[in-house]
Amino acid sequence: MKKLGCKPDVYAYNALMSGLVRAGMIDEAHSWLRTMEENGCSPDINSHNIILNGLARTAGPNRVIEMFTKMKHSMTKPDAVSYNTLLGCLSRAGMFEEAAKLMKEMNSNGFEYDHITYSSILEAVGPTARYGALCTLL
Repeated sequence: MKKLGCKPDVYAYNALMSGLVRAGMIDEAHSWLRTMEENGCSPDINSHNIILNGLARTAGPNRVIEMFTKMKHSMTKPDAVSYNTLLGCLSRAGMFEEAAKLMKEMNSNGFEYDHITYSSILEAVGPTARYGALCTLL
């Protein structure tokens, strides 16, 4: 694009990062997020969620938590998709307590639970058999 005199916008960067994530190239996609910022193009919530989703699929909960925490302290605050992505990652890792805490935070920040939220928390409770805790959460 630059060779043609076109400056990439948020949509072009998001398409590139999304393709890289689908190809399993998460670190490369993440580096494009930084490049985007360095080039004066402000990432939107979709930009962050693309990377968050890729990390959730491949990197495990620690990197997802790290990025989610950075988002909470940045101009781009997490949305329901961000919360559900982290919730799913925590659930797949069997981290019920952390998932339950995040679910409460999600609600206190004004986001409604949806079928993805409920599916994720059920996945977390399954291997731990914490049905009593689940009932108090819901």
